[in-house]
Amino acid sequence: GSPLWFKVIGPASCGKSPLCEAISVARKYVFANSTMRGFHSGFKTDRAGKEDNSLIPKIKDKTLVTKDGDTLLSSPNLSQILSEGRDLYDCTARVHYRHGLSRQYDDVRMSWILCGTESFIKLDSIYFAQLFFNSVMMQVIDAALEKEINPTIIYRTIRNTALQADGTLESRQEPALQEARQLTGGYIEYLRQNAGELLAAVSMSDERAELCIKLGTFIAYMRARPSKRQDENVSREFSGRLVEQIAKMSIHLAAVLGKVSVDEEVIRRVRKIAFATARGKTLEIAEHLYKAGDDGVSLSALSIYTGETEDRDRKLLQFLRKLGVVELWQKSPTGFSRFRWRLAKRMRDLWKEVMHA
Repeated sequence: GSPLWFKVIGPASCGKSPLCEAISVARKYVFANSTMRGFHSGFKTDRAGKEDNSLIPKIKDKTLVTKDGDTLLSSPNLSQILSEGRDLYDCTARVHYRHGLSRQYDDVRMSWILCGTESFIKLDSIYFAQLFFNSVMMQVIDAALEKEINPTIIYRTIRNTALQADGTLESRQEPALQEARQLTGGYIEYLRQNAGELLAAVSMSDERAELCIKLGTFIAYMRARPSKRQDENVSREFSGRLVEQIAKMSIHLAAVLGKVSVDEEVIRRVRKIAFATARGKTLEIAEHLYKAGDDGVSLSALSIYTGETEDRDRKLLQFLRKLGVVELWQKSPTGFSRFRWRLAKRMRDLWKEVMHA
């Protein structure tokens, strides 16, 4: 089926890099790569070109971890990386070089964890971003949490100042952090080695399965964006792939948490990822309209809520109207009241179900 790719998003110094380093301990199943110029390479190290120097053989059947995805945004090869990444998402890749070398890769199964800051939102307007789910570590910096954590950091620094490194990796890290990394890598290896047994033991009720369908449909509507290339047709993605991925994510997450069924805790986490994946101005507008209820809001009031100009909000509302997400109506049949915007009934029902199920 469709692979699961994740963008892990958060402000600088919120823990993304330690997470990636801990996952990367399981080298048998994880390939960590900080920078890339592309997935393919036509570089020949032997006359016949039989030796493959591309990235694809190294990541096949593994999880690719990129701890600083922001570097992709400034890469001169960004369009090439995105194009080859879209190709790999379908588990196949083909390339032909001008010096005569050709390569074809089939059944390339891989996961991808791509970490970065809010700069990633630049990618959300292109199809490549729709291949990823979003996992937001920290939407905004919580002052109370920051105040709670900083004393731990300062006393840890004081405690470790007297420690001396002897050249080994273990001596350059705090013992507790080193142990946490080892435990993380060891647990990943355990999960991979026992995946068949662990996943087979997880069950999903019909109610949870129906919620997966609704979450997939919700994301398909909410992360739709007006096309920057054409304005003839308005469309969104078909939700089938999202439904498949959400169901797979729910079952895998239950196995990771040591559960035998997709329970409320699993659904809570999956719902959080679904809303993070659907985030954007369209979701923000829909949220305001949902809170407004059947009466809806005027365009001027909505622009105050969103902090955008009326012209920008109007364009997004017209786009959502064509998708069937919102509707324009007039409360008074005499025509003296102003037109107002509200969520279409089907969308209101869907929002309520995914929020409160």
